[in-house]
Amino acid sequence: YYPSPNFEYLSEIQNAIAHKQILLIHYQNLKSELSIREIEAIGMIFYGLNWHIVAWCWLRHEYRDFRVDRIQKIGNTYK
Repeated sequence: YYPSPNFEYLSEIQNAIAHKQILLIHYQNLKSELSIREIEAIGMIFYGLNWHIVAWCWLRHEYRDFRVDRIQKIGNTYK
C-alpha cells in the first residue's frame, strides 16, 4: 500500500514560484515540532511518494527541502 500524494497547496506554491513571491508557512518537522518559516520556493519535485519544495529559508539562511504534506498552513507575504 502506497499513500496517495498530497496535492494540497500545490497550485499556491506553483503560483509563488512563477511570481517569485515569498511564502509564509507553518511547518511541522519529523519530530512534530512546529515552526513558522518565510521561504522563497525555486521548485517542486515529487520523490519518496511526496511532493517537496526546494526553497531558500530565511530562518536558516540556506536552501532547504520542505515536504508539502508537512505544511500545516500557507500564505503569501506579498513581498
